[in-house]
Amino acid sequence: MITLRSAPNDIRIKVNAEICGLPQEKEWEELHDMLNRMTNAVVEEFLNPEENGLTDSSAIQQP
Repeated sequence: MITLRSAPNDIRIKVNAEICGLPQEKEWEELHDMLNRMTNAVVEEFLNPEENGLTDSSAIQQP
């Protein structure tokens, strides 16, 4: 499940994502990679970051 939301007094768009696997699926790295791919695809499809001038705040280095 992926949720995109913004706060009325904040300029950021927050992305919350989670994935559920079957109990026998113990390949955590594989599930994590799948979640990242799915999240990136949703962000690209719905937000069009390059077209809309959006940046990834987690990639910005803080002083």
